[in-house]
Amino acid sequence: MIRMIAVALHTFVWGLFGLALFPLYLIAPEPVSYRYFRMFARVLFRLSGVTLVVRGTEHVACARRYLVVANHQSFFDIPACMTALPMDAKFFAKRELVWLPMIGLILVLYGNVVVNRSDARGAAEALARAKRLLARRNLVIFPEGTRSTDGRVHAFKTAGLSLAVDTGTPILPVAIRGTKAVLPKGGFIPRPGTVTVTILPPIEVTPDTDRKELAARLEQMIRQTVETETHT
Repeated sequence: MIRMIAVALHTFVWGLFGLALFPLYLIAPEPVSYRYFRMFARVLFRLSGVTLVVRGTEHVACARRYLVVANHQSFFDIPACMTALPMDAKFFAKRELVWLPMIGLILVLYGNVVVNRSDARGAAEALARAKRLLARRNLVIFPEGTRSTDGRVHAFKTAGLSLAVDTGTPILPVAIRGTKAVLPKGGFIPRPGTVTVTILPPIEVTPDTDRKELAARLEQMIRQTVETETHT
């Protein structure tokens, strides 16, 4: 109960701070956004009793733009990426997050892309916004489309990967392990534990890259990393 209250209070205060900080974000978007969200995520992990292990940051060239592709186990995947990635990145997130108190408002206000998966037209418009955003910002997607309920990596969809293929943006694969145990699907109170984020070498793509082969390759890379770390 104490942990739940602490996390809720932190999220509320973080949201108020974000509203006050927003004018500065309009002047210097990337450094303000990066420091703001990273600070939120780091404090959230401490309050939740979660240890974060990050590997592979040497694979990131901060001067480049990436489409970050990660597996999805929990809402905690988002703050895990906020903390682990050594650069500012926006998220391609489902509409349900908008209804979370304060969190939804801040995500939209700070330029993240929200998609309604049940509305085909709305989903197409969200992909178009994401493509425009990727021209100037890093973007994180979860190509499984929903959170895994068993902790395993499931099939990757190709729609989000088209953002990289169509624009020639390199893909940065990220394997996340442990977030399901910390905050499973349907859960509200984070549990203490360890989360491991492994950044894998980037993959170069061109408009000629086969999307299905790319999805299968990324799925295999990330699944292998998650399963290997699970048994170490």
